[in-house]
Amino acid sequence: MNSELYDPDKMPLDLREAHAKLDDIVESCYPGYPFASDEARLECLFKLYEKMTASTSHLTAAKK
Repeated sequence: MNSELYDPDKMPLDLREAHAKLDDIVESCYPGYPFASDEARLECLFKLYEKMTASTSHLTAAKK
């Protein structure tokens, strides 16, 4: 069943390893990599989101 491919306990080892490798490649693009914890990863992502939305907030205000 396809749903088992997304269950970490039932996922085939090669697929789990491929996901881990892809996660590592993507995370290496962010400042703060390697992250010490999930909380550190989320903090980085939220800071980047705040920076991104702040830089476009003037565009939203101008449309109103």
